[in-house]
Amino acid sequence: MKYIKIIAALFLCLSFTACGDDDTIIDEVTGRVFEGTVANGLEDCGWLIEINGQNYVPNVLNSQFREENLEVFLKVEFLNEPANCSQLALAPERLRIEQIRVVQ
Repeated sequence: MKYIKIIAALFLCLSFTACGDDDTIIDEVTGRVFEGTVANGLEDCGWLIEINGQNYVPNVLNSQFREENLEVFLKVEFLNEPANCSQLALAPERLRIEQIRVVQ
């Protein structure tokens, strides 16, 4: 009887921590921070991050990382939605920063 209670408790714990419908994918990348006000067509985008030649608008970028040409290592979720800050045909997309640190 004791083992059945233990197994039942484990089953309940696992069922509450099981994967849900959340399809969040976190990628590890390096990028370069830059201010959109100095880039043609991105003036209204604020601070951006260039990753593999493509520009992204972070949902939040802490002020300690707002430095022109700062190389950073990031864990991000690419949101696959365009930012509405540019009139360019290829407007930058949004991303969510999970972790960020300066590349040394």
